[in-house]
Amino acid sequence: MVDPSQIAAMIVEPIAGEGGYIVPPETFMQGLYEICRKQGILLIFDEIQTGFGRTGKMFAYEHLKYRPDIMTCAKGIANGLPLSAIIARRDLMEQWPAGAHGGTFGGNPLACAAAKKVIEILQGGSLDNANKMGSYLFAKLNALKSRYKSIGDVRGIGLMLGVEFIDGEGNANGNLVYAILDYCIGHGLILLPCGLHKHVIRFICATTVTKQEIDDGLAILEAALQTAGA
Repeated sequence: MVDPSQIAAMIVEPIAGEGGYIVPPETFMQGLYEICRKQGILLIFDEIQTGFGRTGKMFAYEHLKYRPDIMTCAKGIANGLPLSAIIARRDLMEQWPAGAHGGTFGGNPLACAAAKKVIEILQGGSLDNANKMGSYLFAKLNALKSRYKSIGDVRGIGLMLGVEFIDGEGNANGNLVYAILDYCIGHGLILLPCGLHKHVIRFICATTVTKQEIDDGLAILEAALQTAGA
């Protein structure tokens, strides 16, 4: 067994979540991977937000050319029921001594049954829908960007999309975001901010979302933009 004190690890989100829905350049991720391999560092992907269909694939690492040594998963794994998991190479997982690995959200039967059903739904067509609807929503959000100067960027993969808002000088505009969110929640659309200055609105539709649901949500969003003077 490897002495844990001698193990180095690097933890990274394959797509930044709370940081602003930022998709790192392929060259950055490739360089990170090569550094880890050269230095004997374990590469850990935090797939808690990106995993289980969010990006149009089961896991975000599948958009890359390599896989991490370890992944952490939760949230979408059981469609909201309390469940989390660590997924790793067999040679790493076999080093756990009996009883050493446990957790509050570690595998109750109800949550595991829900997770099984989630996987069935994703593999049964929901992943394909996430890709199609993600492309549709991405195009619609970029159309909004062309009409509203306050939208600085539209970014993301699949149904993990973010819209960045800026002021007239190109700076982060979190105040505008909160004005938009207040309008939206009062009209039946729940959205969440992210980013260092809470200047990004994230769109994390269900993988089963329809075009009509997207259109309905975007109609509320555009009304919010107009009301907020965006």
